Formats: sequence, structure tokens, C-alpha cells
Amino acid sequence: MKAITEELLVNSENKVLIEFAKRLGVSPMQIIEQNRKSSITDIRHLYCTLRRQCHGATYSDTALEISRSPATVKYAVARITDLLRMGDKKITALWDKVKDIPGFYL
Repeated sequence: MKAITEELLVNSENKVLIEFAKRLGVSPMQIIEQNRKSSITDIRHLYCTLRRQCHGATYSDTALEISRSPATVKYAVARITDLLRMGDKKITALWDKVKDIPGFYL
């Protein structure tokens, strides 16, 4: 897998984020912008979880991708992991739509 650098994240199209947003019916900008609607927050947290658990991205790398702090990304991953473990139907249904997105074409 290519080393993720800040320059790569800033100067290139994030195909993972685009595919993720398309599958969930939102725009990549809705995920990145400072939107606190619970539906968008859940989607953003799912993106963080996908990048961490399925693609091995660091909290810092994901934070750069979505303009958040690494601590926020870490919280998001923990929250979604807990909801999946508890069997939350909404989160599980969303996760099933995106968990197979490959991370190698960032």
C-alpha cells in the first residue's frame, strides 16, 4: 500500500471517500464539512472505522482526509465498534453496504 502523506491527501482525489459516499447516498463534502446532523455523523464515523479497521489507516491519516483531529477519529472508531458489537440495526445495515470497499486505490 502506498504511504499516505499529507501532500497525497491534499493534492489527489480520495477515491475511497467518493465510493463510500456514493454507496451511502451522500456527497463527499457532506462527510468532510462541519455537519453535526446525526445521520451524517454516523456516516462520518463509519468512514473512520472503515479506514482504520479495513484499510489499516492511522488515526492521523484519516483525520487529515476528513479535516478532524486524530482524537475525534479514535472516538468515532470506538463508537461504531461498540454499536456493531451491540448489533445496532441501523449501523450494521450501513456497515454492510461499505465494509468491502478496497483501500488500495486512495
